[in-house]
Amino acid sequence: MANLNPILLTPFNYLRKLTFHKCFNNTQQHLISLPLSLHQLDNPSVVSPLQPFLHNLNSLKRLVLVGNGFHGELPPNIGDFKNLEELTLARNNLSGKIPVSLGALKKLKVLDLSQNKFKGCIPKQLGLLKFAN
Repeated sequence: MANLNPILLTPFNYLRKLTFHKCFNNTQQHLISLPLSLHQLDNPSVVSPLQPFLHNLNSLKRLVLVGNGFHGELPPNIGDFKNLEELTLARNNLSGKIPVSLGALKKLKVLDLSQNKFKGCIPKQLGLLKFAN
């Protein structure tokens, strides 16, 4: 299994897209030093709570984390990611309630939270979103 030193990514000030596919399966990885310029993050295959992983990545347009080991709750400030057009967090171990703040993602085109362990009702604010084609 490979290990990733997050310091390796810090010199890439203009990095826009980062994709890992089955590189770090079932390993504890904390990528807290990802470049702030990142717009797209796809399938890092990481086992971690979600909130620290997303720290300061507010410029993301596309967040695809399918079939990873992310656990815990969706961060309550997920609605602060105003540029998100796609939020796909399917097949993880996320739990708790779906945050009301998701209703603030006005640019959202794709939302997939399937196959997690969420509880409670779907916030009515999600029903007010107008998903673009």
